[in-house]
Amino acid sequence: MGAWGTDPFENDAAADFVALLRRTRKANRLGLIRNAFEECDRVCLLIKQGNITSSLSESDIDELKSSRLLNLEWYRQNGQEFPFHVLPEYASEEAWIKHASSPVAVDGSDEALRAIAAAQILAENICERTANGRAVALPELTTEQRAELSGIAINTLECVLTNDALAEAWGQEWGEVSSGISQMVNALTPNYAFKPTAEQALGTDCGALRRGGLTRS
Repeated sequence: MGAWGTDPFENDAAADFVALLRRTRKANRLGLIRNAFEECDRVCLLIKQGNITSSLSESDIDELKSSRLLNLEWYRQNGQEFPFHVLPEYASEEAWIKHASSPVAVDGSDEALRAIAAAQILAENICERTANGRAVALPELTTEQRAELSGIAINTLECVLTNDALAEAWGQEWGEVSSGISQMVNALTPNYAFKPTAEQALGTDCGALRRGGLTRS
């Protein structure tokens, strides 16, 4: 999963997605936000239809070969014995590739984490009155775009919440993760899809977003 925290941006997939958005011209960022939701929906649907597994490309296999050699060389240069008793698959290149190439069930974690980050960015851009509190600034959204993107995001987040494979992958932390997602859904509901006044914001989930209500304290 590559996760190191349960907040929307506290994982490798989200960090990479945010970095990609920041490298992308502002005018093109909405397309990446939409893609994140669509890809998450696609994977969630495949998981519900049956288990899906990952497969390695030729470049993946080449990287694995290089990774094995680099690890073995590191131990050699540091005068240490490689723990083959713990990692017997490193004994030969063939054994390592066979081990690493074994089908792995896909739980949709990376796609879900990117979609959660995309929803958080969208919520910040809808609810924040200034750009200071936004992880990534999006183009100014029209009323129609806010309503449409909020609806898409909510549908995707609800798919994430029903992904049993993802919940199992998070284990005991799923309660905290799902609670944060539910709060994000509340912030993106149609009633709060448009920027409120400062007074209105204090009584809404958008106000909670500004006060840090959608992230773990």
